Amino acid sequence: MVRGRANFALAWLLSSASSLAVTGKDLGSGKCGASDSERGRDSVLLSTRVRIEAAPGLASHSDAGSDPEGESLLHGKSVIRELVAGPITAGSMPPSLLEGLSTIRFTPEVRDFAKQTLETLESTFSSIMQASQNDTRMRDAIYAGFGDLTSKFNQDKASATSKTEDADAARKLHMDCRKQESVLFDKHNESAYQLGISLAAEKDALKSAQQKHDAVTLRFQELVDSGLGVLSLEGHSQHLRLVREYQGVIETHNTALQMYYARLWESGNHTKIYNEKKTACDKSQAGFEDSVCEAAESTQTSCDSYTTAYNTRLQDYRVVTDNIAVRATDRKAEWNHLKRVACVLEKLAVLTIDGDLAANSSLSQDIRECYATDFADEDLAIPEKLAPAPQVCLPMPAWPCTEAFAQEEYAKLPTGTTAVPCESVCSAMPTPSPTPSPTPVPTPAPITTPAPAPTPTKGEVRNLGGAEVTSGLAFYPEVWWEGDASGYQPGWYPICGHYFWDNHAGAAIACQKLKGGTGCTGGTLQRHRSTYDIDAVHVGTCDDAQDTELYSCTAGANSWNNFDLYGGQCNAGHGVSIKIQCNAGCTAPADV
Repeated sequence: MVRGRANFALAWLLSSASSLAVTGKDLGSGKCGASDSERGRDSVLLSTRVRIEAAPGLASHSDAGSDPEGESLLHGKSVIRELVAGPITAGSMPPSLLEGLSTIRFTPEVRDFAKQTLETLESTFSSIMQASQNDTRMRDAIYAGFGDLTSKFNQDKASATSKTEDADAARKLHMDCRKQESVLFDKHNESAYQLGISLAAEKDALKSAQQKHDAVTLRFQELVDSGLGVLSLEGHSQHLRLVREYQGVIETHNTALQMYYARLWESGNHTKIYNEKKTACDKSQAGFEDSVCEAAESTQTSCDSYTTAYNTRLQDYRVVTDNIAVRATDRKAEWNHLKRVACVLEKLAVLTIDGDLAANSSLSQDIRECYATDFADEDLAIPEKLAPAPQVCLPMPAWPCTEAFAQEEYAKLPTGTTAVPCESVCSAMPTPSPTPSPTPVPTPAPITTPAPAPTPTKGEVRNLGGAEVTSGLAFYPEVWWEGDASGYQPGWYPICGHYFWDNHAGAAIACQKLKGGTGCTGGTLQRHRSTYDIDAVHVGTCDDAQDTELYSCTAGANSWNNFDLYGGQCNAGHGVSIKIQCNAGCTAPADV
């Protein structure tokens, strides 16, 4: 009967002592993160104490009766129970426990129970060590998940990089196309210019031919009126000379007319080739923008997916490692305590008669030393393993159809070329912030008669339509024209690009002449070659060494008062527009 109860107690002790050797089933429960005071680390875990107190044969002495042997066994078990469940962090054996041990009657049954308890502790130590190894493996398995995330992220980055390279190739194709377009536009403009010259030459030749025709006709009429019979030899020679001159100017006109038709065909052919190239470049631009859109979407998706997965993994990893650290501390404390218990039981196993502990001062000292010994095992230590740093995402390109994209990609297109309005739609592009509610209209101030705006001066410059000039931004210039040209009234007119765009001297003068401008000392010119709705002023080429006014530039093809120069090549509908970008810090208010 006693033997059976002892075996039952041993079986319980094994299960209760192993209860601390968890294998990860309680991960995430939150109980492992309790503080030292909450866990009651100065004693065996509460669940262990409850099991000890509830174990049959150990919780009461009701079955002892009056049997002295039974009472001795129960007393021995009770003391051993107190030894196992006693404070696990005590640096020395409590006097009450030492006194209890000295009163045990060490019968064969009690010694047998102590030996079996020792055997049980050995398996408990194995369970504790196994639990530590399980925690280490579990932590390493979760840590390895970071590597899986990195591998997937590298695959996504490789795909995004490939699409970025495709976008770079598309960018080069588009830029090469625009360069070819610029060359063709120069040829188109040059042929239009030559056409204007040939037309002017044809008109001059026609005028000369008409004058000679009128002279010959008048001379012939004079001869008829005076009678052909009285024509002297000298008069006859003069008449023949006049006829030959008329024939010569007719031939000159025919040559000029043929040259005009040749220039007309040449100009039309250049215009056709240019328009075809521009259409191809516009199509290339659309393909480039679509390619950038794909690259941007792939780059953003790869970064967002990785960042979300990494942060989730990091949060889980920190919870797991925090719990493992708490459990490792518990296991170390329990290991040290149970090793001290085993040490005491081993000392007690040599006792053969009652009272030996009290009488044997050396044995008593040995037991005290068991409690003073640190049985720490380095194999139970789980070194800290920090989570790896997150991977770096690829840089995001500017989204197509944004101001940043247009400035980055199209601000420095070859002269004479312009980008068409962007139409690419990127599904992953962030939605712009909603337009804020309009500010309530304030109560109007009392109406006062404004002072009349000052009349602009000849050669003064402003932004197109009177818009504000902002530092660092190019603008279409208008110049205040007043002069002698039939059909034209003083007013704001655009500047014609022909010859004006041959250098930057005119742009510098225009910035200096900005109406209301401040901090404006110089500027640079950009050829755009779009069309104006009204005729443009033919300023011509300016000389940066001597010219100070746009209406009196001197470096070539300067015709302030002639809007029809070279066949009206600066008139409305011709691609002669320009932009000017003034020096940094140059601004001018709106002029309305």
